[in-house]
Amino acid sequence: MDKIDNETLSLFNDPDDLIGFIALHRYGPVNGGLLESPRFKELPQYVADVIYILDFETMFDIEGLFFFLENSPGKHFPETVAAFERTGNTELAGYLKKVKSLMDARDVSIERLQNETLENILQWDEKRKDGEMRFDLEETFPELRREIEEVEKELYPLMDERDYWDRVKSSLKPHLKA
Repeated sequence: MDKIDNETLSLFNDPDDLIGFIALHRYGPVNGGLLESPRFKELPQYVADVIYILDFETMFDIEGLFFFLENSPGKHFPETVAAFERTGNTELAGYLKKVKSLMDARDVSIERLQNETLENILQWDEKRKDGEMRFDLEETFPELRREIEEVEKELYPLMDERDYWDRVKSSLKPHLKA
């Protein structure tokens, strides 16, 4: 019972239990590619919202906001913003919209950011294999990165408090059978 699917999720009637189950099993082998699977499209929106928020929180906690954008959950940036809005976390969503504005001002899409980051990593890896041990991984979009880090400083207290999960739980209650 570690698969995140409608059958398993129908067993939960408590928001804490549902979120706990998703958090516990989200990154296991059965659910690793969940966002790109047909199974994900079958999940109710409120479950998808929990997954988007959990993925954001995980990436943010590991290395911050830019790390989220550079990695696969960043592909779902618009859905993540919408998930925060649907769950009543409008202040958090506002910070992410600010990031989107910064990216738009520099004409940098998520796809472009991820592609250039990946290309940079591959070049670094090639040089490392060729024995150039002093080669440093070059930052992609350094100015944008600094601007996003400023937003991250403002966002961090909200993420640190974890109050947003209370709003997520409240948004789940109408969807779960009592």
